[in-house]
Amino acid sequence: MRRAGIIVVLMVSCALLGCSRTDSISGSGSSPGLGTGSGTSGLHSDTPENRTGVSVGQKISGTEAVQQAKDWAQKLGINPGALERDELVEDPVYAWEYWDIQFVNASAEIDPSSGGLRGFSAKPVSSLVSTGERVKSRKEAEKLAHLWYAKLGAPPSYQLTAIKTTWGNDQWLTTWQKEVLPGIFSKYESVNLYFSAGDGSLLNYRLFDLSPKSVARKVSEEQAVTAARPLAHAHGFSTLTGAKLGIEQANGVWLSPNNGAIGYVTLAWTVSFKDPHGTIATIFVDAANGSLLGGDQTL
Repeated sequence: MRRAGIIVVLMVSCALLGCSRTDSISGSGSSPGLGTGSGTSGLHSDTPENRTGVSVGQKISGTEAVQQAKDWAQKLGINPGALERDELVEDPVYAWEYWDIQFVNASAEIDPSSGGLRGFSAKPVSSLVSTGERVKSRKEAEKLAHLWYAKLGAPPSYQLTAIKTTWGNDQWLTTWQKEVLPGIFSKYESVNLYFSAGDGSLLNYRLFDLSPKSVARKVSEEQAVTAARPLAHAHGFSTLTGAKLGIEQANGVWLSPNNGAIGYVTLAWTVSFKDPHGTIATIFVDAANGSLLGGDQTL
């Protein structure tokens, strides 16, 4: 997504977006007294004031998507300016469609099926919840993050898992993820929310809501390693370095004829091996049935 003015890079890779729990914090995705706020994307709430009026299976038109984007801009206290583009596009990685709505001062991604907000970005301007003062401390940033999260109507089931400054301390990035199993958070059901450290104004919002195909854990770590080892050895990776359970969108690069993304996310073991040169390879093993989902060496 493009943001007018200063560019905020929306890196599709969650690893680059800070979806790990490196800067993890405790707490849920809502603040006491805030609830989920009055705004919603239409994807996560069915209260009368939040319905988009879009029937199941019906796609909204470009005109309707533009109006939805304008409504969100108004709700967020942002003047979007003149319309520059409205196009129905498909995300090349996650294969979902969205209306790409771009104005002079802001842009939005609108879900064509629900009319809900998938993403929003704006140039740094004063906004409804901005104090106009620099957001200096982590405590201040966390409080403002909850306010923005509620205002954007993001999924109430996601938890605030990471908060950090980026771009030379000019921006705060907060990451929210869904806990699919105790202690396991999904980077594919997550929100990345940026706001200015200068005045607290909203810069960027991005929603990921790919539910896993399965969260069944019937395969032990030992069984996963046993299943992964032949494929790793076949490609010259013989030394086990570790195994981790998580929600993954595995690739089938080492599995013919798949040779690419498996097309869904699921609970899987990520089993890592290294070769004599220290290069790491990752093998994905389905946690539900032990089947190989693919693997490749780390670039």
